[in-house]
Amino acid sequence: MAATVLREASAPARGGERRLATIMLRGGPLIVLPLSCGLLAAGAAGRTAGTYLPGERGVWPTAFQSPLAGVGPVLSPALFLALTLALVLCYLLLLRSAPRLPLAAVLAALACSYALLAAGPPLLSRDIFGYLGYARMVVDHGLNPYAQLPAAMGHDPVLPLMGWPRQHTPYGPLFTALTLPIALLRPPAAFWMLKGLFAAAALAAVALIAAAAARRGRNPSFAAVAFGANPAFVELTVGGSHNDTVLLALVGLALLLFASPASLKQGLSAAVGAVAMKLSAAPLPVLLLLSPAPTGSRLNPRQRRGLIIYTLILAAGATAAGLAAFGTGSFGLLAALGAEQRIVSPHSLPSEAAIALGLGGPPLWLKAAFLAGFAALAATLAWRTWRGYDWLTACGFVTCGLLLATAWFVPWYASWPLPFAALSPNRRLRALALALSFYALTFHLPYISPLLGKPLHPARP
Repeated sequence: MAATVLREASAPARGGERRLATIMLRGGPLIVLPLSCGLLAAGAAGRTAGTYLPGERGVWPTAFQSPLAGVGPVLSPALFLALTLALVLCYLLLLRSAPRLPLAAVLAALACSYALLAAGPPLLSRDIFGYLGYARMVVDHGLNPYAQLPAAMGHDPVLPLMGWPRQHTPYGPLFTALTLPIALLRPPAAFWMLKGLFAAAALAAVALIAAAAARRGRNPSFAAVAFGANPAFVELTVGGSHNDTVLLALVGLALLLFASPASLKQGLSAAVGAVAMKLSAAPLPVLLLLSPAPTGSRLNPRQRRGLIIYTLILAAGATAAGLAAFGTGSFGLLAALGAEQRIVSPHSLPSEAAIALGLGGPPLWLKAAFLAGFAALAATLAWRTWRGYDWLTACGFVTCGLLLATAWFVPWYASWPLPFAALSPNRRLRALALALSFYALTFHLPYISPLLGKPLHPARP
């Protein structure tokens, strides 16, 4: 009798414990995620955390000092690894519970995470100084970043912080034009404004992709988590203060507008704008125009011709604007992109394949073979899209194929296929995008990155 009473009395308590455990399992990662980001940002701001800063060679001036300096523990290799693994674990847990989480809670956690990363120094890259330096070439020195080199700026205070002082800008004219007003500010103010804008663009991208998911009948919280909480996007793209957040915001806007037949033209405007920022967005408008029913309802030949003509007019207008702003030197963008392929990033798939074959750096024939494979993949997916295959899924696979084939794969590029994977019902695409993200994370992970291949000699032509 007593045992029965005790069991009945303890049943509500056990039920409460289970509910509490369920709440913590679902919502706990939303607390750990911003906490981990805050520790990353504060730890990187320490003076002895140079391994994870772009100023590791002693050129990090005090004028750019983070307000989080001295707040947290120094970002040692062990702590950096632990925090990265915490981001990965949070992501995996959130993917399971996301459909049952309120979208507002997800967006709030991501907003806090991005804001903390924006308050810290840029992680693992000095690209933000490249954006600022190329803009200052125009505003302060009257130079053309597509035709002249940053080294021509002489004693400009940003020049020592740039990672590529002898390379033309690889960014589209639209992005360069957008940064010109910011370059009017003093360098530290311009630096922090860019960081804030990139973090805001990241959150806007998440919100737009969540809205696109809702419009397509998919769970918006899952889409927001699948894209916005991805550890490669959080740590590498947002934490590294890359302009890819602006690119992905434009992609997110296009995907939202493409979900409605009435806003296809507006969506194409956003897509062409994304291409004008970075050519990596080119599959988006091309594959949509190839689809016979991009919004579910079939286009008649007249409607398709109208959309193609509209897109060509937009592309011609963007090209004319680039020529008006930067002259024929703006075509130097293509040469800059070609130069990146010749440089070869250490852990691109062509580089790793060359190491596995005992070649050291990838020779020209190997790089050409990878690009030929990508061309075959793109052509196949374009044909299948023309025959009715889901254009959104095709965009994701083409973008993943580009990352696998390019000789210049830097880790934050892994965020490019994430919007398509977050909205597509194709599980293989989601798995491939996730694998690329996790692979990109290993590029800088202590104790893990040394296990990746190292070239035996420089790349040969």
